[in-house]
Amino acid sequence: MKTVKNFVENGGSYLGICAGGYFACNRIEFDKGGPLEVCGKRQLNFYPGLCVGPVFPGFQYDSESGAHAAGICRPHSNEKDQLQIAPFLCYFNGGGKFVYPDEKTCTGSDSDLDCGDLSKHCSFELSGNTSETSITVLAECAELVDRPAAVVKCKVGKGVAILSGIHFEYHAERLNNENTYLASIIPKLLETDSNRLAFLKHILSHLNLN
Repeated sequence: MKTVKNFVENGGSYLGICAGGYFACNRIEFDKGGPLEVCGKRQLNFYPGLCVGPVFPGFQYDSESGAHAAGICRPHSNEKDQLQIAPFLCYFNGGGKFVYPDEKTCTGSDSDLDCGDLSKHCSFELSGNTSETSITVLAECAELVDRPAAVVKCKVGKGVAILSGIHFEYHAERLNNENTYLASIIPKLLETDSNRLAFLKHILSHLNLN
């Protein structure tokens, strides 16, 4: 864990998708109160807030029962990132949403975290005890009322970490169309796949992988 953290802090890039997104947050709440519950603090702490999921119901390990074609869009306003990418549908299965720690409590103890709607803060900075963390929302879950953050970019020392609750790396044609749960969402995903691909390229540019 220390090796990964040092790598990013010294200029490396980290991409955490779904479980990798949960893994790199300060805290997670996965299926809280349910049979799959996993809650607690995490060590990487690239994102100094909370990841809560699954955002959509039905998730089961080793199953596509929770698969969903999630409507994704860019934030309404983002002064640091003006690229316009049309909304798209994206494969989702068990991922979380990112909520932010209140500025007054982000440097406090584990129990002091006060979480809110990150989508209202498209780009903001939190000052910690040892470093400054810059957070930018790269995508929101458009179909939910509160439009929670689905993808966030975190400045970590000299490096960068991008955490995602959605599987923007999945091409719908590579999903199993014989699977009962996937058969109905694959056509939906294909309709906006060019927009998903544009978003993927955009993410890679943020990771300095042009």
